Amino acid sequence: MKRIILFLMVMIFLIPAFQQVGAQVYEFPVALTEQDQLDFLPVSPFVLIVPDKGNFATYFVGDPISLQYETMRAGYISILDYTPDGKVRILKNNEPVAQGIKRSIQGIITEPEGMERFLIILSSRVVPDRILVEGMRNPSRISSILGDNTYLNRSIIQVVTKRREALSVLRFHPIPNMIASGRNIKIRIVLTDESNNPLVNRRVQWRVDQGTLDAYQTYTNTAGESEVWFLAPSVMEITPVTIQAVFDGDTAYGRSENILELTIQPEMIPTVMTLSPKDFQVVGEKGMDFIAELTDKNGKPMARQPLNWNSSLGHWEKRTTQTDENGVSTNRWFAPTSAVKTPVELHVQYKGIPNYSSSEGISTGFVVGLEMVSGKGTYYIDFSSGKPDTNFDESIYRGQIAVGYTMNPSSALVMKSGEYLDVKFQFPPTWETGACYLWGRSTGSAVIQIVLNKNKIFSGSVAEGLVSSLDFQSLHLAQFLKPGENHLRIEVQALDENAVFAVQRVMIVF
Repeated sequence: MKRIILFLMVMIFLIPAFQQVGAQVYEFPVALTEQDQLDFLPVSPFVLIVPDKGNFATYFVGDPISLQYETMRAGYISILDYTPDGKVRILKNNEPVAQGIKRSIQGIITEPEGMERFLIILSSRVVPDRILVEGMRNPSRISSILGDNTYLNRSIIQVVTKRREALSVLRFHPIPNMIASGRNIKIRIVLTDESNNPLVNRRVQWRVDQGTLDAYQTYTNTAGESEVWFLAPSVMEITPVTIQAVFDGDTAYGRSENILELTIQPEMIPTVMTLSPKDFQVVGEKGMDFIAELTDKNGKPMARQPLNWNSSLGHWEKRTTQTDENGVSTNRWFAPTSAVKTPVELHVQYKGIPNYSSSEGISTGFVVGLEMVSGKGTYYIDFSSGKPDTNFDESIYRGQIAVGYTMNPSSALVMKSGEYLDVKFQFPPTWETGACYLWGRSTGSAVIQIVLNKNKIFSGSVAEGLVSSLDFQSLHLAQFLKPGENHLRIEVQALDENAVFAVQRVMIVF
């Protein structure tokens, strides 16, 4: 035993790869084929050894290093250092430790370059020096040499010599700087040297402050390019996002990074605008009420939203209005003077707000001269006198004739939900067009449906108030008229039990 101890004390080695601070190091040659066996040794969870930069980390010659080791059982610790030039040395020799102890060894990385391995041994008893030396020189048989109640673990680092790092350049490919909420977009970078030559198979690390990436570590291809998919977050307001790509550098090229700044646009929810009636015919210089209804794509009313009204002819009573709690707004349009039948197009527009898209409602019709209403070929039914006055071929109604629903002291047919007015009339075979004029108003939330020959020509809300002789609704009938007998039905569908629709007169004109 004295000879072995003396032999260890007098050994001197010139350049160990790991120089333990303030410690004498003993070193022995080991065949490289034996060193390779270290990677196949069984490891134990009862003892750990980890470099401060992590397992498989790269250290430059001259870098400080700290080996952290920990035991889960009491015993004796030996730590061996296998250097890249085929040698092994003792860093710790039978150091007594208690269960759960955590300690570290400080050192400086020295040459030579290559893969350096650390082996930690936890034994329940002191390992004699000659047995320890024999085991460390024969890693393939170390478990059998050291005997039972011995636990092993290992770690490995790469030792390299610092060189002058060449410049690397990392650039993002151009993409739109505005992305919709919740959408995917491909983010691509190119990594080159300062002469624009691609850097191949280099690791790129990605970071993002909002949203997610499909990968946070990629490698460049033969063109020096690398890419990830970015999933934008779901947001309710405009949100900035920063994506960072980093090349940490290697032994040949220095570190480079770049930042991509994007803006996430909130998802636009579609809106639906309807303008009623959809088609109409009105006498020149007369006014007519139109109803705009604004909802989102799911039919939810959009309250207190501004609407803009315009028309190809005539003018609106108000250029802008606002929807009520039910998403509804009413405006009156005044027809221009017209001696002939003139087409007209009416528009109501919603410009949208953040998260909600714009939409538009359109109604088309004709402005006609007064003689088209009062001339030959007119059918009518009038309740002003308190009883129906009509020249329709047949008329049937369900409702009550009452006063108090018109501006003048006259009567009107008052219909509740489910009640109706049915009329029949003849349409000459040689004629081509016709219109229906309706003097009526609602009290409460009432919806009327007008059907001609089983074809729905109108369905919607009706303006509330008193019926005026100058205030009527017109409908274009040409599309559904047929030669001979025609059947027109007006039916009420009240949204509440107290709502009614009062009609003073109905006129069909050819």
